[in-house]
Amino acid sequence: MQELFDALIEGGERAILAMIDGREQETVTLEFKTINDPSSGRMDRGDRKNLGKTLSAFANSQGGLQIWGVLARRGPGDEVDCARGPKPIANIERLKSDVMTLIGEILSPRHDGIIVASINSESHPGTGYLLIKVDRSERRPHMSRAPDDGRYYRRAGGATFPMEHGDLEDAFNRRRVATLELVYEWRPGLNMVSGTRTTCDTQIIVGLRNSDLVTARFPYLHLEPLAGCKYNEFGIDGNRNTGLRRGIHDRSWIQFSGGADDVVHPGGTLNVAALTVQIVRDEVRKQITLNGRSIVEEFVMFNVRYGCSNVPVRTAELKIPAADAPLDKSGFDW
Repeated sequence: MQELFDALIEGGERAILAMIDGREQETVTLEFKTINDPSSGRMDRGDRKNLGKTLSAFANSQGGLQIWGVLARRGPGDEVDCARGPKPIANIERLKSDVMTLIGEILSPRHDGIIVASINSESHPGTGYLLIKVDRSERRPHMSRAPDDGRYYRRAGGATFPMEHGDLEDAFNRRRVATLELVYEWRPGLNMVSGTRTTCDTQIIVGLRNSDLVTARFPYLHLEPLAGCKYNEFGIDGNRNTGLRRGIHDRSWIQFSGGADDVVHPGGTLNVAALTVQIVRDEVRKQITLNGRSIVEEFVMFNVRYGCSNVPVRTAELKIPAADAPLDKSGFDW
């Protein structure tokens, strides 16, 4: 849904009209809605109930995008439930403000993964459309607290349904999982002077931070460092303590994995690996290089895979600005 959301923001009303012309169908992650009185720019009780149902359903399912200001219904002859026509809403910015307030009140527990955006209508000045993007929640199930409601919903096909007892039991028994983030820090090394050149083998400590309220168990981190970066066999503190046990090499990858006793507590950080990069300061050339390359225009880069128990593996490219390396840059033209 992120790609569609971005495309609609960029394309504006024309992109929405193109969806209507193409008879875009509602799906498990896409829904069109109109408010009962588009000329007022206000949601009545029925509109709020529709909003709460959809927010609950998307958050409890795969996430999704709700577009307000587009009429969707089954057409005569084809019986296909799809976008049929534009119904732009008056005072769209006021409606956006109202909805952003409602989101904090209408969903329990609150869900931070909701973004609201408005699109102005070119054909009907003063009106527009409202986009509400809802991410799948790790805190599910979420209940709609809209007027005359108080139920949990899920999404299936292109429709929204109340969750049954078995669905709720599974959702409440589902274990919440931790959220890990990559962190790093520079640690200066010893300077070695040879004539006009000063060489420093500087360490980069790479670790995992738990930004959730759940303990991360069996954490792991796989690194593929930039050429020239050396893994420190003596660990982070020089006593072969690596933070996690080092596994076998997978081609150019260095693997670290945790056992039953290795955890990252909520709000805590676990330093995993120390890697060394060589920085050279040349007084004559007025140049600083990192692994033989200009520090001004280079990054220290790592391909990484990381995660923990019950969390899908994440892949990323960790880019560390080389210019942040702990060096004395006095006398240089930066």
